[in-house]
Amino acid sequence: MNQYVISFDPELNIDVQEFVNAWNQHHAASQLAQAGLPDEMSRDLAAGSRVVALLGGIAIGVTTNALYDGIKEVVIPLMTAQNSVTAVPNKKYECLEIRELPPKKDGTRMLLVVCKVTKE
Repeated sequence: MNQYVISFDPELNIDVQEFVNAWNQHHAASQLAQAGLPDEMSRDLAAGSRVVALLGGIAIGVTTNALYDGIKEVVIPLMTAQNSVTAVPNKKYECLEIRELPPKKDGTRMLLVVCKVTKE
């Protein structure tokens, strides 16, 4: 089994617990892995980002493309809902890039999610 730490650009304003809950309630995403909170929430694993979730129990055959698709399906609606108070009409959230960072010395695998807001 593999596990990944997901790190998001801090400008996304993603609530950690809400992401974990949304991932675990999403049928397709929860079939790929179970999300949880890392032990050290303050640990910065990628420069300019913050750790928000740990995906564990990933079967060996699961591709990173499947994880990327799951992340996009969970994050975009979550971003829209969490930012609805300050949202500008006709805003559209679009994930630009999800990339795998080089593994840490302890073998931790990391995904960095960078998104932007575009108008429709």
